[in-house]
Amino acid sequence: MKVQPHNQENKPEPKQPSIRDYLPEIKLKVDRLPSKGLAYPPGATIKHRPFTFGEIKKISQSRLDTKEKFEFILSGIECSFDKLDLTLPDFMYIGFLRRISTLGTSEGVLIVKCPHCKKDHREKIEVGSSKNHIDFNDIKAEALPVIVELADRREYYFQPITLRKLFELLDGNKEVNDPILLMAAQCSLIKEGKKEYIPDIEEVYKIIENVLPEDGLMLAEVDEYLAHSIKPLKLICKNKLADDQTCGQEMSVELDGGDALLLPFRGDKESTQRRIRFGTKVQHKSGSPK
Repeated sequence: MKVQPHNQENKPEPKQPSIRDYLPEIKLKVDRLPSKGLAYPPGATIKHRPFTFGEIKKISQSRLDTKEKFEFILSGIECSFDKLDLTLPDFMYIGFLRRISTLGTSEGVLIVKCPHCKKDHREKIEVGSSKNHIDFNDIKAEALPVIVELADRREYYFQPITLRKLFELLDGNKEVNDPILLMAAQCSLIKEGKKEYIPDIEEVYKIIENVLPEDGLMLAEVDEYLAHSIKPLKLICKNKLADDQTCGQEMSVELDGGDALLLPFRGDKESTQRRIRFGTKVQHKSGSPK
């Protein structure tokens, strides 16, 4: 009788290595995010990896909706907590860092359509340099949540909007450009005396929409405390116009919005030419192929 080798039938198939297994992981200092890490558990860690070529091609497709594009970006981010709990501005910033790390260099070319002359403007940027420096607006809140008492004598607890909350709005076909809706989405708790509950977003929307001006000013201040994002770059368009004049108009470029295209800066074209060849036939000394 032939004896079957021990556990051979249960031996798992060896995992085929993926290109993603060889991509470097970059660990972020959480307290240096725009949110300063206030929204995350103590000791939280966040890592990201560069985009693959295939991901760049997919995320560039106009057929993808906002949620699908965000999920592509999210697939290259790892957190010690549920990554859907990333604040939306932190997520956008990390997505920008993924784009930078994909370049393989600190230098890049930013391509954006000038709103004045309607032509593509190209601008060289260098991460970490004083020129075209990439900076962000830190969250102003000292701790979270931000709590405000309105005229109805109830306390409202506010947290920065997260990816989870944004996805809920998108799944519900909500108008995510509505500032009142976004403010309502940041309300995580309502407390009245000893009672407290997690409110429905429609309830908070109606409350915010109908508050008195004094309460409205306080809510606007709360919004300022929670705000954090990459600062827009201020650029001067250098495009030539039909009359040989330079456009010269200033434009503000939102780096975390995805509207600007970021490509590697190729200062030495010869370096790529050495890695590209044409044909496989061996050349005679005379120069004609065999």
